[in-house]
Amino acid sequence: MRRYIAVFVVICAFMMLFLSAAYSEDRSVTVKGKKGTDTSASVNARYHALIIGSNNYKHLPKLKTAIADAKAVEEILRTKYGFKTKLLIDATRADILGNINKMRKKLGSNDNLLIYYAGHGEFDKNVEKAYWLPVDAQRDDPTNWIIADDITSNIKRISSRHILLVSDSCYSGTLTRAAVIDLKSAEKDEYIKKMAERPSRTLMASGGNEPVADGGGSGHSVFASAFLKALKETEKNVFTAEELFHGRGSVKEMVAGKSDQVPEYNTIKNSGHEGGDFVFQTAKASVSGAGGYTAPLAPIEIKEPSGKDFKIDDLEKEAKEIEKNKAAWNSKLQKMKQAYGKVKTFEKGTSPADRKSSAWQRFLDTFSQDNPYSQEDDTMRQEAEERVSYWNSQQQIAMAPRPDPSVSPLGKGGIKGGVFKDPLTNIEFVFVKGGCYGSSYTVHEVCVDDFYIGKYEVTQGQWKAVMGNNPSSFSSCGDNCPVEQVSWND
Repeated sequence: MRRYIAVFVVICAFMMLFLSAAYSEDRSVTVKGKKGTDTSASVNARYHALIIGSNNYKHLPKLKTAIADAKAVEEILRTKYGFKTKLLIDATRADILGNINKMRKKLGSNDNLLIYYAGHGEFDKNVEKAYWLPVDAQRDDPTNWIIADDITSNIKRISSRHILLVSDSCYSGTLTRAAVIDLKSAEKDEYIKKMAERPSRTLMASGGNEPVADGGGSGHSVFASAFLKALKETEKNVFTAEELFHGRGSVKEMVAGKSDQVPEYNTIKNSGHEGGDFVFQTAKASVSGAGGYTAPLAPIEIKEPSGKDFKIDDLEKEAKEIEKNKAAWNSKLQKMKQAYGKVKTFEKGTSPADRKSSAWQRFLDTFSQDNPYSQEDDTMRQEAEERVSYWNSQQQIAMAPRPDPSVSPLGKGGIKGGVFKDPLTNIEFVFVKGGCYGSSYTVHEVCVDDFYIGKYEVTQGQWKAVMGNNPSSFSSCGDNCPVEQVSWND
């Protein structure tokens, strides 16, 4: 199966846009380092990756390898290259834009960012605009599509020194770039130094103006297989993205040798690129500086006392302040965990839905700051946001108007005639009038209150609208299948 709708791993969607000339005055904000400051790369630079892979589209043909590709890329970047990774599986529009915005807020000039996207996309030839199609996108409704302009604007505003976008399926347009020259060792060190010092915004795409394969790489796409192999088998500890793409045993050679695809690598126009390139370094090189370029650390002003005495009191004080800061954030994290537990316990009680939503919202308001030493706070905030959304939907259900059809006597209790549909789930309900019932065979009379009951069994679609999940083991008839495997805990 082909990822034929035109798009990519993050980079793809941009290609047509980036190759065109600047067509309007640029009013977005590009964050750049101040002139005169040291912008050299350091072995202490922090590496981050946002990796997106979507197979299970709701309204479009499902893909086969995008998730496997994303998981494999995440693993090698984290384990071999020391990246701090964020993996998004079957991501919606809100998931993708929300996480890119989080990266924009927390990354600084000493951070490098790689974005990888595998999923459907669309290229509108009439207006020459490229789009990502998240997992909630619909073919004839662009509401949840993501136009490449939005991603470009966010990239301009991210202050990371280097940003590399990697795309595995799209119509990217024809791109050209000179091959990497095979430099001598000393020349290569100087080249990497220059590339690392200058900010860069580059993209790597799996194809030009043609659809690219969703398989063909032993469980991965042809491009993903080549990208992973190049990262795994390189003997270099430090190298540029262009070397990875163009060098011997490169991504370009492996892809072009196995398929009709012609992968491409280029800069992203009008995005803050200043002639540098993304520099990969293994976790080993990051720690020891062995086997590659070791750039100087940013200078720290050390005030020497008069005379011949040597002092590092300021450095010791700084170290203590850092430890104090870490301890303060750890204390805040423990308080956050305690508050999280309290809200979870409160949620299990009998309070109304709006009170439970308020409890989670207070949690989010209290612990809104990002902990620079942990990812646990991100996980708790993400769940809190999901619970706020869930309990708000429950409140809407509870507040939905209920019709009052006329009473049609039927026995002592009677049944109110007519049917109404719940506005959220479209479940059809009938009203049953309460009453007392008994017979000559029963000792006691049984009394029940008024109640509503659904006319038909609950479907999987209706269950998902309320609960946000689907416990059923089959789905051959889609959302109209009856839900099953429901437990009392649900």
